[in-house]
Amino acid sequence: MFYSSPEVYTIYNVDVVHRIFEFFLMHEQQQVLGKPSISKLLDNYLAEIAKDPYLPITKFQVLAEMLPENAWKCHDGLYRAIDMFLKVINSFLVISSQNYN
Repeated sequence: MFYSSPEVYTIYNVDVVHRIFEFFLMHEQQQVLGKPSISKLLDNYLAEIAKDPYLPITKFQVLAEMLPENAWKCHDGLYRAIDMFLKVINSFLVISSQNYN
């Protein structure tokens, strides 16, 4: 895993992984369509970073939208990662609001 730098409050360095995927997609665009392992890899990474309550939704969204629609054989992993992200954010907001009351 790539961890974030100390000055950023997220757990993972999502920007590095974004650049890696971006580079890969730029050079392997034709071959992505036939490789379900790419979408599975992204699904698994999204599920991992979804556990970070400090992850900005825009960073999660940019990664989730990286692959073209026809690269996804199945959206189950993506839906699972989104669900996990929303649950973590909701829990974080509830705890934060309780701490301020």
